[in-house]
Amino acid sequence: MKDAAQHTSGSFALGLPPGPARTVVFPLVEAFKAELPEAALRAVDGLSANLVELVMQRKLDCALVYNALPHDKLKITPLHEEPLYLVSGRFNPLAVLGKSVPLSEVARLPIISAGRSNPIHLALVSALARLGSVASIVHEVENLNAMLDLVRRDHGYRYSP
Repeated sequence: MKDAAQHTSGSFALGLPPGPARTVVFPLVEAFKAELPEAALRAVDGLSANLVELVMQRKLDCALVYNALPHDKLKITPLHEEPLYLVSGRFNPLAVLGKSVPLSEVARLPIISAGRSNPIHLALVSALARLGSVASIVHEVENLNAMLDLVRRDHGYRYSP
């Protein structure tokens, strides 16, 4: 991004999951512009599996993703660990703020998943397998808003960081 006169210009393409994208894009763009006024930031939101593919296809320079699997074409640097939360509809009997739901109970719940290649899906399936259980996936939807609408209408539960 630096030219012969040491000016920083060009563009940088960053992928973000939908949740963080809603909260960090505005301050990120402001900080980027303050630090690199002649450069442009392109922020793309998407599910982690899709963002990883875009990085491997060189359509993104880098991405913030959940639980990326090791790959010889990627440099993966863990930044943070956070718990998964079970998300339910408002009038659901399990919808008690702050109530912990044991993983063994999650195996009996209808789950709305972002798809089998999604890292959060893989984390849940792996954790349940260690207990000798399987997830009851009722819908696979790769659109965050659609998943949340299904949860709001009590079609199932979603897990989210």
